[in-house]
Amino acid sequence: MCNIGKNPSLDDLHDARIEAHIFDFNEDIYEKLIKIEIVEFIRDEITFDNIEDLRKQISLDKEQTITFFRSFNYE
Repeated sequence: MCNIGKNPSLDDLHDARIEAHIFDFNEDIYEKLIKIEIVEFIRDEITFDNIEDLRKQISLDKEQTITFFRSFNYE
């Protein structure tokens, strides 16, 4: 699952950045070159009123992402 944007709820960055979350993965890949392939758009970036609302939405996004990949047997 990947976010491309400015993180308006937390940082409100001037420049966009890419944050990727790899499920069930626990290795140190900082400073490593990785390839990210965008295969499905979930939603536009929005600003949340509080961190709890953001966490709830991320949880929903994760479930939608898992459901998407399960439909293609990518597990």
